[in-house]
Amino acid sequence: MTITQRKDGRYQAVIRDDEYGNPLPKPVYFYDRNRKQLELKVRQFRADRKRGRLFQEVREAWEEEHFRDLAHNTWVSYSPALKRAAQNFDTRPVKDMTPLEIERTVRLMAKQGYSHQSCKIYLSAMRQICDYAVLHGDININPCEAIRLPRGLPKTRRLPPDDALIQTIIEHVDDNFGLYLYFLLYTGLRRGEALAIDIQKDLDFEARLIHVRHSVYFVGDRPYLKDTKTLAGMRDVVMLDNLYDKLLPYRHQRGYLFGGAKLMTLKAFNKAFDRYALAAGLAYTEQVLRTRHRRGKTEEYIKTYIRHRVTSHQLRHAYATLLFEADIDVKDAQQLLGHSKEEVTRDTYTHIRERRKTQTAQKLNDFLRHSNL
Repeated sequence: MTITQRKDGRYQAVIRDDEYGNPLPKPVYFYDRNRKQLELKVRQFRADRKRGRLFQEVREAWEEEHFRDLAHNTWVSYSPALKRAAQNFDTRPVKDMTPLEIERTVRLMAKQGYSHQSCKIYLSAMRQICDYAVLHGDININPCEAIRLPRGLPKTRRLPPDDALIQTIIEHVDDNFGLYLYFLLYTGLRRGEALAIDIQKDLDFEARLIHVRHSVYFVGDRPYLKDTKTLAGMRDVVMLDNLYDKLLPYRHQRGYLFGGAKLMTLKAFNKAFDRYALAAGLAYTEQVLRTRHRRGKTEEYIKTYIRHRVTSHQLRHAYATLLFEADIDVKDAQQLLGHSKEEVTRDTYTHIRERRKTQTAQKLNDFLRHSNL
């Protein structure tokens, strides 16, 4: 380290090496009009270097480097986890963090009632940040490696719509926007994948295939086109005969199947979906008494919400149920659904099988109850 006095009277210190004599990536400069204060700054810098980077510094560096690599929807789902990680560890030197205290934060989330998915995303974010710290020499071992999620965390299962709702979708296929839910029911596509279907590029009427190559995501109201969620998501789905008949009138049209010449905005999609669902009896309105503050006064007002009896993703599960009941092999079902891992499809099949057992038991109990046997 060298200290010199500049022409303006300030003292300048330049540090070119770390505490072990290794050259720094770039020189670090300090300035002060008081030499003792300057030396104090240098000692503090040396102490901070010895202490290691704070978790906040590592986290922010990781976010800066990986932000562009993450899909928008993935980043949105990670944001609460990163905020929670910042609250828990930002002021801690990353090399002082232990597996035990990280595990405690996961167990605290479980105790507070967070779902399996929320805890999983939080732990995944922590693992990736600590992996980044290992790669950049802040720590030697990732403290998250030995941590496992607590057992018994609540999992949110999206159940497929019941037979009555499916029958309603079939009966209202010719309604305005009715083709959308019908299309999902017999293809298993995700919402974004369906909205990205280009009639001329993705609907192969000769081979009776639907080419899934892209997906739509929204930033605010504006739609953007991207590649499918995973490489496995890029697939060909069979155009079933009943769906072929409904799609055939669109054969010579151009643009997107849902939206026309341009991708649908989120506002346009929600408006079309709400109108169709209300008209078909697949949604209902609910009025809730709310309060708001205006000009220093609190007033009550009625807010009307539209509650859907069926969602886009539920129809993906309905398609999986269709594959299960048709005795489609798990590997083939995985390809049709675009799952990246076979165990995801197998887990879906297992859930359907368990639900069928429950329904069978309920039917038997109802029969016995009414037959007085």
